[in-house]
Amino acid sequence: MKFFVLPLLAAAVCAVPLDGDIPGIVTPAQWVGQAFLEGPGIQLNGTVQEVYAQFKELNPNYDYDLSIDAVETESALSKRTDFGSARTICNNFPSIGVGHLDDGIQYLRRIGGRPQLRPPSFGSGYVRRHCSGVSCSYSTAIWWCNDSKQTKTSNSFGSIAEGARRTWGVCAGRIDQSLSPGQVSGQAFHPTDWNVIVRKGSC
Repeated sequence: MKFFVLPLLAAAVCAVPLDGDIPGIVTPAQWVGQAFLEGPGIQLNGTVQEVYAQFKELNPNYDYDLSIDAVETESALSKRTDFGSARTICNNFPSIGVGHLDDGIQYLRRIGGRPQLRPPSFGSGYVRRHCSGVSCSYSTAIWWCNDSKQTKTSNSFGSIAEGARRTWGVCAGRIDQSLSPGQVSGQAFHPTDWNVIVRKGSC
């Protein structure tokens, strides 16, 4: 299969969230997917909302051709990553209401392709991970960070969504973590050296 790299199109919905307290180097997320059912693989950069807008500009019938509104297939569900026992930290970033978090999770679960993220940068006495804002809308952001020494390629965007869902389930409304009912922020660490952050975003 051939792959093409396209620049971010002007029709993007929102900018990559530039949140200054993200613990690493902010890198645009790379997405490898298809705009047409039988089309070549295309590499796009940005949040899921931006990438969706780019796919729609390339193919106005994208929703129909790629079944964006369909329920996930058994194959797609099997590619999700299990966060059931993941270490999770709550309220370590500015919190948000849970109302719009599910929108970002559903976007990540339904859009096709595989996300890629560069490995951390190493210097004299320091290591800085690369993090990408993969979803941001209504000030609700989902970030993906690579803790490994190699480029990270996830099975599907649904895997990142599972990390956000784990943070939601563990942290939402945790009074003992100074989170009021309906509020959430946190970070879920997968044992294969990557993590997902849920937080208030600048978008």
